[in-house]
Amino acid sequence: LIFAFAWGFFGYEPAKGPNQTDLAKFGLQFTMSIIPFVITIIGIGIFIIMYQIDQEGALANKRKLLELGI
Repeated sequence: LIFAFAWGFFGYEPAKGPNQTDLAKFGLQFTMSIIPFVITIIGIGIFIIMYQIDQEGALANKRKLLELGI
C-alpha cells in the first residue's frame, strides 16, 4: 500500500515501461531504499524498547546456554 501510494505520488506509470520521467525514476529508487530503511529503523526501535534485559536476565540466559551446551 505504501509503495502504490508513493508510485502514484511520483507519477510512475507501469504502461510506459522503461520510459519513465526523472521524478518517477526517483520515486522508484525512493521506495526501494528509503522506505525499507525507515521501516527497519522503526522495527529496531520497537525491539530495543520492548526487549529490555538486565543483569539478572543476562545471567539466566547464560546459565541456560551452558545447560544446553551451546
